[in-house]
Amino acid sequence: MVAGITGRSGSGKSYVAQIFAQYGFTVIDLDAVSRSVTTVGSVCLNEITDTFSKDILLPDGALNRRALGEIVFNNEQKLKTLNDITHKYILEDMERIIAETNGDILIDAPLLFEAGLDKRCDFTIGVIADDDILIKRISTRDKISAETAAARLDKQHSNSFFAEKCTYIIENNETSKQLEQKTKELIHLLREVYNG
Repeated sequence: MVAGITGRSGSGKSYVAQIFAQYGFTVIDLDAVSRSVTTVGSVCLNEITDTFSKDILLPDGALNRRALGEIVFNNEQKLKTLNDITHKYILEDMERIIAETNGDILIDAPLLFEAGLDKRCDFTIGVIADDDILIKRISTRDKISAETAAARLDKQHSNSFFAEKCTYIIENNETSKQLEQKTKELIHLLREVYNG
């Protein structure tokens, strides 16, 4: 089976993915794939540099993510251009991993629906939590103010978006122990439904 997992910042999505990995799923972390396709000298990085200039490179030729971020994040057209370049390389790498994998797969993607990756999945999982809890987690984790954390969340989808779009929802408003229990229960259910 191929599952997709998504959720807002601070939702606990990565922790849920780790539990899936413990149960034998191959987890494809698309943030990690994104970093691997933009390594020094890669075709993808060359294309990004051709489009946005060499100003986005560090002295050693590596991608300066902060510099690139400053160019694209307040400019929807430039962000779309960047996504158009990177997505094809990310998807190519993802498909290669899927082809080489025997067994169950979990695609961990913050932009699962925006990238159309839900169509590649047998089902999707959304990890959600209440806003006040997310703000607390993000500000603690990233050492930022609650206001900055709230502003970051405002740019992401609401819980209702995930509730509407995802096949399964895991609520993570409690302890990590409870999250682990809910995840294990879902994995057992999925194995019955999709591998049964």
